Amino acid sequence: MDKVQAVLQQKVTAYVRDANVLVKLLSFKITVLGEVKLPGRYFIYNPQATILEALGMAGDLTEFGNRENVKLIRQTAKGSEVVLINLT
Repeated sequence: MDKVQAVLQQKVTAYVRDANVLVKLLSFKITVLGEVKLPGRYFIYNPQATILEALGMAGDLTEFGNRENVKLIRQTAKGSEVVLINLT
């Protein structure tokens, strides 16, 4: 994000004097799969969103969902990161 902001700042400065550029991530897409009531893709507007918020958007786990073995997969600069979470 910092690189994008710096490039935009440089471009805008050519047209607007004393301009300030701020780049923010307004939303990002998540996918919730497995034993949840409403599996699917969702947009999250909170950059500090938690797995509980994601599960809440998907209607929570079904009666067959295992709260002791929830898998979170996220993309990082190094690739996919898999974390097993116990929500009990």
